[in-house]
Amino acid sequence: MPCKKIRINNILKKIQYAKKPVEDTVEELSLFELLNLQTSLEEGKKQYNDEAVLSAMHNDPEAITKKYDFQEFKQSYPIIPALCLGASYEVVDMMINTFPEAVQGEGDILHTVCSGDYDVNAEALGRLIECCPDAVQKQ
Repeated sequence: MPCKKIRINNILKKIQYAKKPVEDTVEELSLFELLNLQTSLEEGKKQYNDEAVLSAMHNDPEAITKKYDFQEFKQSYPIIPALCLGASYEVVDMMINTFPEAVQGEGDILHTVCSGDYDVNAEALGRLIECCPDAVQKQ
């Protein structure tokens, strides 16, 4: 009998360990993993987590400076999927402040985020326009 009880306790411990809270596991993901979602689908928008993205940027600020092959945006800086997923002003501001080169002279970013069926945060979009006001004039 004691053997079975010990086994059951061990199994219960493993189950409890496997059921880590979502917040704990989300923060461990890289910036790429957090933003590599289907931006045009409702499911992708629901999966987006602003706090986890902020945490990932704090943990690895260099990730903001790299181009990635996201599901919908090939060879893009993280600011593009972040905007398309509805990132907050705080996220976009941190991305721009950390790596302004990602948006300087880039009217393409503005046109990309405005041309699709994306839930772009108005304040975050305003922050992007502050950085590249000439892009508003481009077609």
